[in-house]
Amino acid sequence: MVDRQDQADGWSSVRIDGGGGNGPKGFVRTEYLLEKTLAPQDVKLTDFVSFVAQAAVAANVDVAYLLALARIESGSAWDRTAGVIRASIYKDTGATGPFQFLASTWNDLSKTAGDPPYLRAVDIIDARAQAFMAAQLADDAINRHQKNFGGLPSPAELYLYHFFGWPAALKVMGGKGDQAIDSLLATIYDKPDRVTSIMNGNASLLKADGKPRTRDGVLDEVARRLFDAYTANAPLLAKPEDWWPAAAGSPASSGGPTPWLSIAEKEVGQSEVPGAASNPRISAYLTTVGFAANQSDETAWCAAFVCWCLENSGDATAIATAKKYRSSFAADWLKLPKVVLEPTAGAIGVTKPYSTDTTGHVGFVKSTKDGQVVLLAGNQKPAGGTGPDQVCEKVFPRSDFVGFRWIGT
Repeated sequence: MVDRQDQADGWSSVRIDGGGGNGPKGFVRTEYLLEKTLAPQDVKLTDFVSFVAQAAVAANVDVAYLLALARIESGSAWDRTAGVIRASIYKDTGATGPFQFLASTWNDLSKTAGDPPYLRAVDIIDARAQAFMAAQLADDAINRHQKNFGGLPSPAELYLYHFFGWPAALKVMGGKGDQAIDSLLATIYDKPDRVTSIMNGNASLLKADGKPRTRDGVLDEVARRLFDAYTANAPLLAKPEDWWPAAAGSPASSGGPTPWLSIAEKEVGQSEVPGAASNPRISAYLTTVGFAANQSDETAWCAAFVCWCLENSGDATAIATAKKYRSSFAADWLKLPKVVLEPTAGAIGVTKPYSTDTTGHVGFVKSTKDGQVVLLAGNQKPAGGTGPDQVCEKVFPRSDFVGFRWIGT
């Protein structure tokens, strides 16, 4: 792409965009300059999944989330029947491409995202470049969210960083859950017309029955859309050997014995003891992550339960995994190197935080059904939500999970 300024003397000042807004500058005769409009093309979904996987691995973000994000943003241009994302997703004005970047946002991000040489302005019509930029943006958002709020963002929260941009998203996340989204936006943007434009231009997300949703209402709507996208995308992720980046090694797959899951099943019913006393079994779980033998069962113990099951599974790989990672923080179990793309029995699943004093919730995937994940875990309440926290099975939406990992070091 060339920026040009024609002069009256028949010469033009030109700058070639070499990436990140930088490139050589000089003068050339105006008569030698020709303009050509680049036409975007349909992209095959099989190719697009490969682009997304490469970008996600490079940025260490969740492939399934990025693919769900693109499906939501692409809307009707995502043609499942034809197996393509239609070129109609690219617009001359406004948000464009499978990840719906504004040109102004793209140009700003291209100056810093990734490593040199940076992306060019024209790359906004390249699906591979869009996937790379979305992955870099997600990685940046995760880091900012952790720095400001202590835990990992849920997929729905991560979406709002993409939607609003991180400065506005941080303020939205820092607001109250029951606060109307338009009033939150009014604290971010000085001009009321800007807030009105955002609300009206994105009414299906930001409004319900013609009225502004609350902040948590917006997150619930995003979670619903992600749930649908995860479910619809599952077939695309079924054969990772066809598109997973070779340099990243193979993603973990289901199959084979899962002795740690068998151990976990035998622990079902172990529960916290009311009052000052503690369940010695739960205290034993906690010792595997470094707590004293008499540690209170009031201590968050979902991660300790995972570690204890691995350590007592009789499986050498699981035992080695427990001894290496042995963390009491749920999010730390995402550090396991073997990525699982979709929830599968025996995998470790990590959810978003459900309170500000945790990094998330962790347990073993027992099964899946209709986009829901059955998690066998400790420190959770059984169906109905009554009684003390215990080892039990509980159903979670797929969109609550920030990642899945397989046993291995």
